[in-house]
Amino acid sequence: HSVAVIFVIAVLLIAYVCFVIKWCLRPLKKIEKGINKISKGEWNTRIKIASRDEFADIASAFNVMSDKIDRYTSNLIRLNKEYIRYVPSEIFRFMNKEKITQVDLLDNNNIDLAMIYITFNLSKNSDELGSESKIFEYLKDTYKEIFKVVKDNGGVVQSFDSLDCVILFSKGTQDALNASVQLREINIPDKIKNHMNITVGYDNALIGVLGTDDRRGAVIVSDEIMKMFNIDSYMKTIGVNHIATKEIIDNLDDNSIYDYRYIGKINNTNIVGCTDVYEIIDASNKYRHDLYISTRRAFEKAVKLYITAEFEEARKMFTNVLRVNENDKVAVHYLTRCDEYIKKQKEKYGKALGFAGYLI
Repeated sequence: HSVAVIFVIAVLLIAYVCFVIKWCLRPLKKIEKGINKISKGEWNTRIKIASRDEFADIASAFNVMSDKIDRYTSNLIRLNKEYIRYVPSEIFRFMNKEKITQVDLLDNNNIDLAMIYITFNLSKNSDELGSESKIFEYLKDTYKEIFKVVKDNGGVVQSFDSLDCVILFSKGTQDALNASVQLREINIPDKIKNHMNITVGYDNALIGVLGTDDRRGAVIVSDEIMKMFNIDSYMKTIGVNHIATKEIIDNLDDNSIYDYRYIGKINNTNIVGCTDVYEIIDASNKYRHDLYISTRRAFEKAVKLYITAEFEEARKMFTNVLRVNENDKVAVHYLTRCDEYIKKQKEKYGKALGFAGYLI
C-alpha cells in the first residue's frame, strides 16, 4: 500500500509539474507563433500577453519591432506602386528583369518591337483649344483613353508628355495596328483628335538603363524611332494623320481587317535611304472609306509612276483620282509636285537634287 500511495503521489506530482511548465511556457509559444507569422510576411502580427514578467517585456519589444516593420514595408509597397506609375515594370521585362532591384546601370537588351508614335500638334495660343488649363484637361482625358487602349492590346507606354507619346508592343505588329486604329476612335474631343498624328513602325530596338548612380532612366534606341519622328514631321504637309511603315504592313496577318494604301517614299533625314509608307484608311466614315478604296489601285499606280520620274503620266492619273475623290489631300500634294517638276527640266532637276521620287 505504501508503494502504491508513493507511486500515485509521484504521478500526480509529475503531472502537476508538467502542467505548471506548460502554463509557464504559454507566452513563449505565443512569441514563437508571432515570429513564424512575421517570417511568412504577415507584418501586422502582434502578441498579447497578460502577465507582467520577462515574457511580457519580450512581447512588448516584439510588438514595437513588428509595428516598425509593418510601417516600413507598407511605405516600401506604396513607394513601389508609385514608382511603377512612372516606370512600368514591363519595360524591365523587356530586359529580362522581373524586379526593379535586379536592374543595374547600363543593363540592356535587343528586342523586336512594334511601336506607335503619337504627336499632339497643340498650341496654348490656339483659340480652338482655349487656355493652358483647358489643354491640360483635354490631355488628361486623352491619356486616360490611350492607356486603356494600350492595355487592352498588350502594349506599354514607354514615355509621354504634352507633345508626344511612344508606345511599345512586343508580341507582334497586329497588336500595334489594332491599337493605332482604336486610338483614332477613342472618345475624346475633336479639338484634340484632329491634332493627333499616329505613326506605326516595327524594328529591332535596344532597351537599356542610362544615367548616373543618383538618377537613372529606361531608354529605347532604334532607327525606327528616328524614322517615325521624321515621318511625323511631314504628315501635316501631305495631309494624313495615320501612317504605317512597310515593316508593319509586311508583318501583318493574312486575315487583317484593315485597309491601307501605299503613298510613297519619305527621305530619311538622319539615316541613309528612305522609308516606304502606307496610309491606314479610316473606316469610321463609310462614304469616305469607299472613295479611297475605289481609287486605291489608280492612286498607287500613279505613285509608282511618280517614283520613277514619269511625272506627266503620274499627273494624269492623280487628276483622275481627284475627279472621283476631290478631298484626297495626298493626291493633291502629288499633283502639285508633278507640276513643279514638269515646269523645270525634269531629268536634270531630279538628278541634281537626288530626290525626284520622294513623297516630300
